[in-house]
Amino acid sequence: MKTSVNHLISSLKKLLKKSFYVYSSVRLNHSFKKDYGLTYQELCELTNELEHLTGQEIAEPSLRSIDTVGDLINAFRSAPLPLQATAVSVPLR
Repeated sequence: MKTSVNHLISSLKKLLKKSFYVYSSVRLNHSFKKDYGLTYQELCELTNELEHLTGQEIAEPSLRSIDTVGDLINAFRSAPLPLQATAVSVPLR
């Protein structure tokens, strides 16, 4: 199941506050560098935390093209679904 946009934005807000002390509003057109002062390294850290929360992974080339919150949300929305663990039925004897 794809992660919803609202869930991604909510998680992003929490991570920005917790890890980077960003308390301003989070809007799709806000730039991570210009509006929040994040470096590329910090954007990588933020993305890794979101990947851990969602179970999805975005490719490194996609990460290099991310400038705004909307770019990051779109990268997660187009990322492949996480592999789901399959239940194995074991007969009881």
